[in-house]
Amino acid sequence: MSKKNILLEQLSDFHRQGTGGIQRELCEFLRHKIESNVLSPDQKLPSLRELAALWGTNFFSVKLATDELVELGFLTKQQGRGMFVAMHKKKIRNVGVYSSLIEKDYLGGGAFRLIQEMVCRRLCELGFHYVIWNDYRPEAEHTGPPEDMSRAIISGEVQSIIGVVTRYCDKRWFFNLPVNKVSMMANRFPKDNYDRIIRELIDRKCRRIAAIVPENEPGYSFLIDSFKQAGIRFNPQYQKLLTEKDYIGKDFCELGYRWAKSFLSASPRPDALIAYPDNMVPGVLYAIYESGIKIPDDLLLILHRNSELSYFCPFPALYLDTNLSEMTNRMVIAATGSPVGEDA
Repeated sequence: MSKKNILLEQLSDFHRQGTGGIQRELCEFLRHKIESNVLSPDQKLPSLRELAALWGTNFFSVKLATDELVELGFLTKQQGRGMFVAMHKKKIRNVGVYSSLIEKDYLGGGAFRLIQEMVCRRLCELGFHYVIWNDYRPEAEHTGPPEDMSRAIISGEVQSIIGVVTRYCDKRWFFNLPVNKVSMMANRFPKDNYDRIIRELIDRKCRRIAAIVPENEPGYSFLIDSFKQAGIRFNPQYQKLLTEKDYIGKDFCELGYRWAKSFLSASPRPDALIAYPDNMVPGVLYAIYESGIKIPDDLLLILHRNSELSYFCPFPALYLDTNLSEMTNRMVIAATGSPVGEDA
């Protein structure tokens, strides 16, 4: 096992392909280096700023790429020490599929139910056994994993856990499980790299950008942070960052309607509106319809949608598309170490 630092020269052969966002290409480049054993377990990577300078890009894009590799289990970050290539994973035979739920489906459910089904189907196609844990415990009891999950981990019945839904209260224990674990950070892998939307916001000189998005979720904060890195400013007056307590047990459509109605009634009115995730979009569209605002002349509309769960929008809009099949494949790859094609 090599303890030596990775030299910048070992990573200098990165070249832009132009087939996706820079963070996606960097992620695939580093992952290939690791899987082909060019980079060895426990080797330390250069700093994010050194990598950004080497590849001629910005710090934030490198951070997004390496954060994804940490989530997928290829890298580890150690406080005060830096970033390292992860140890090779143990042979995976059985996988747990975990969803943290409540009796009332506060998430709108469609995407998460579909992803759980797709995950199980992928695992079955690849010959892995799996066990499903749908966790309906009260939030106060989420101080650790369900008892049957603990027993399965201790006995070696499962060697990896996929968290399809990990709520805010689960993060205290999920990432400390003593097995390989993968969490589906909601909408963490958007295929749209935002460039077109950012250009439109800048070209239209949008200054009052309303945003209705949940906070405390990396997928959603990633969206706002990406825009901020491009120099787009957000006025807190036009932001509604929904905490889990705001929407748990609530109807996302109603929340979208209420906050869109509030923003569209403000003076001065927003010149752009971002609605995320897709299950609040119908309420937002109804609020716009009631307002009589001309789209896109008076308001630039930016909506999230899952490519497998599309919807009808009567207004011209820009879309932040999420590919659930791609997200599923990435989770299964990370959980099992097995390659999964798009058509697997």
